[in-house]
Amino acid sequence: MSSIHSKLGAALLLTFVAMNGVSAQSASEIIEKARAEAKEFNEFKLALEDPDQSVRLAVFEQMLKQPAAPLRMMAIQAGLTSSDDIMRSRALVAQILDMDHLVIHLKVNEKANSKSQEATKKLLLRDGDVWRLSIRQKNPDDNTFSIGVGEYSGKVNGLQVSLLRGPSGMHFQLDDNNRLVGRYTSPNGPIDAVVTMELF
Repeated sequence: MSSIHSKLGAALLLTFVAMNGVSAQSASEIIEKARAEAKEFNEFKLALEDPDQSVRLAVFEQMLKQPAAPLRMMAIQAGLTSSDDIMRSRALVAQILDMDHLVIHLKVNEKANSKSQEATKKLLLRDGDVWRLSIRQKNPDDNTFSIGVGEYSGKVNGLQVSLLRGPSGMHFQLDDNNRLVGRYTSPNGPIDAVVTMELF
């Protein structure tokens, strides 16, 4: 009986040692991989700050094509915070067309006339002041998209995003703080609301 216990103990010990060896090897491999990825990220980051605009744009486009999601996010965030409006525009297009839904916050425009303010208050009371709109179709060829089933047609143009539905529409501008801010107006309302859109 003791012999069986001895053999079992030895087997468990060998298994434990072997597992520890694999764990140590795996940890080492993970660390090396992390260091390699960090080095690659830093190289991309420096390239995005290259004084030559053509280099920055070429690197940006290549980063968007990479399978690694963190690289794509780095490119978009660097593009949005860039002083180069072309980079900011491309980053805005990439982010909007990469989203599955838009989250929009609405509030009464205090500069509007009293009739518009009352109409806007009724709208917000009925539909809420935060709208989550699902993007159904995207067309990267002309930077357009649609919301819901014919609810809104959307377009990214430069640093602006528009959502149109008949005479009503939301028009956003990317500001210096990388926020999309604008107005939602509807002459039939007549609605006049201040709107902001979440980018992340």
